[in-house]
Amino acid sequence: MTIKELLERHPTAINVFIERKMLCVGCPVQEYHTLEEVARIYGVTLSVLMESVRHAIKAAKRRPSSVKFNALPEKSGKKDPEANKTPRDGRENNRPGHSKRRIQC
Repeated sequence: MTIKELLERHPTAINVFIERKMLCVGCPVQEYHTLEEVARIYGVTLSVLMESVRHAIKAAKRRPSSVKFNALPEKSGKKDPEANKTPRDGRENNRPGHSKRRIQC
């Protein structure tokens, strides 16, 4: 299995590479390198690297998903009280370039 395949199947394994300061994440040749090659390149024992990856994958499977699929407030009949409030800075639209002033030509 290549590093690219590993990271696509188990995205939490990215943390192993980042914590070890390995440049595999985003590397253009990650689709060709295997875990064994990466361990050799970075001077890490393959068994230690594999154990770290396994631990990251198992930890991700144990953690419950933080994403909850609740009904949206509009669909459930409840209205969001924060929806029509003016932002704290007083402007109606808090995005840059949007203000109440109109430019006249």
